[in-house]
Amino acid sequence: MKYYLFFDLDGSLLDRHGNLSKRTINYVNYLTSKGHEVIITTGRPYVGAIDIYRQLNLKGPFITDNGAFISNPSDPNFKEIKLLMDLEDSHKLFRLVKDITISALYNIDEKVYIYNYDERLSWLFHVTKKEDIIIGDFDKVDVAPTGIIFTLLDEHQSFFETIINNHFEKITYRLWGSKDGISLYEVYVKENTKGNAINIIIDMFKVNRDYTIAFGDDLNDFDMLQTVNHGVSMLNAKNGLELASKYQTYLTNQEDGIVDYLEKVFNL
Repeated sequence: MKYYLFFDLDGSLLDRHGNLSKRTINYVNYLTSKGHEVIITTGRPYVGAIDIYRQLNLKGPFITDNGAFISNPSDPNFKEIKLLMDLEDSHKLFRLVKDITISALYNIDEKVYIYNYDERLSWLFHVTKKEDIIIGDFDKVDVAPTGIIFTLLDEHQSFFETIINNHFEKITYRLWGSKDGISLYEVYVKENTKGNAINIIIDMFKVNRDYTIAFGDDLNDFDMLQTVNHGVSMLNAKNGLELASKYQTYLTNQEDGIVDYLEKVFNL
């Protein structure tokens, strides 16, 4: 029976340095050779995950931007699904928070739009041509984003969150963390989730939900783990994610926890 496996990347399929282990690459290749469908399901933008898709030699659907973008880089005939933020909202948000924004970026159609380039965000995207990077104020760009990444000083967290809560109905935010006094936020459309994207895939390919498996480590994986038949939180998952599923890997992402779990529990 064909399984559909949905893998989060950071903290799940990738190690702490954001790399794939040789064991993981070999196992994913084994799964696809057996006819199973491996689908990357990540919060990263398309350009921040496409290299991993290619390293794994995948040929099927590709879920990025926390479910806001569904594509198939291997199939030019695949009808892409983009769940975009209202352009008016993205312009308004940028104007309201510009003064406290250190850097911001979003990705659409393999182009990266950046306000105040910051090398610390380079892990979120990979482009091969300089012309694919467009630098400038977002309220001057007529291309709607699926979501926007912002960095700002920790002391501005309350102001940033209040702006979104008080001025916008359709968008919300997720605080990914803070390092060296700088907070990393993702702003996205409320309806855009990994679980929603998985439901689209299930409907599109008429998938038997009994044969769906997902792995994740962070709270943006919560509804994904609840959407599939067998949701698995990583041993290194954030507190609270275990509430989404009764299953958990025996090892962390640094120890190839996904491969270990699938070999022990499913023997696919």
